[in-house]
Amino acid sequence: MIQQINLYQPMFRHERRVFSAKAMLACAGIMILGLSLLYGYGRWQVGLLADEVAGLNTQADAARQTLAGLDKRLPKRGKSKLLLTELGRLGKELGEKRRVVAAISEGAVGQRRGFSAYFEGLARQRVEGLWLRNIEISQGGKALSLRGSALRPELVPVLVERLSREAVFAGLQFHTLELERAPGDSAVFDFRLSTVKAEG
Repeated sequence: MIQQINLYQPMFRHERRVFSAKAMLACAGIMILGLSLLYGYGRWQVGLLADEVAGLNTQADAARQTLAGLDKRLPKRGKSKLLLTELGRLGKELGEKRRVVAAISEGAVGQRRGFSAYFEGLARQRVEGLWLRNIEISQGGKALSLRGSALRPELVPVLVERLSREAVFAGLQFHTLELERAPGDSAVFDFRLSTVKAEG
């Protein structure tokens, strides 16, 4: 009779333990040491930053105190009375100029385009043998007075007729005509034409 013996039974096998209690304790110790080192480094960094913040706060407090001291030493700057007076004067002047511009724009004081049109019309309707010495335009262009001289008295009505062709003189009527010989020269006649009626 043959009997076989199995030597590979678990009870006969020698098992090697990879993670023994000692190895696990060693790993745990290394991890705790590493975490402690990281924690210590972090605390050290926080301490440095806290010191830096404290230094900056000290500088800010010193700057605030310096500024407060300067505010006390320097006089308070108020509004200049001279500048306020000048500002008021300029405001009034501006208001007056705006009223003048508005009045001219609305035609309340006569011609908006100025008086150059009168002079252009007089230049276009020149009469040979007659010349003007004085031109007065008043009442915003509603009153016109012409003084001059002519070699013959009949040239004055020619001037009036020619001026009536100009649009700028439309509606103007000459109410006064004065004509007389020039003193010291019997060949020249002095005249005055006016749209204003003579008094008396």
